This record gives sequence, C-alpha cells and structure tokens, in this order.
Amino acid sequence: MVLFEYILKILLEDMFSKKMDPVSKERIKPRIKEQILKETIYAA
Repeated sequence: MVLFEYILKILLEDMFSKKMDPVSKERIKPRIKEQILKETIYAA
C-alpha cells in the first residue's frame, strides 16, 4: 500500500465511521471478485 492509498483509507474510514479497503477493480482476486462487486458501495 502506497502512502496515498493509506491516507485515502484513513480519510474514508473517518468520513463513514466504517472500516474501508479501497482497491481498484483490477486488483481484486478473480475468485472473490463477483461477490465483492455485489457488495461494493460507491462514494461520489
């Protein structure tokens, strides 16, 4: 995890008061990708 990703994670967790795991679609493991995308909550 690079510094930007870490800071983004902390900011999102603070904003939403929930644990976050920001990741690009390309980095999701294929065997769990379908389930993860069903549970994804997008923030604008």
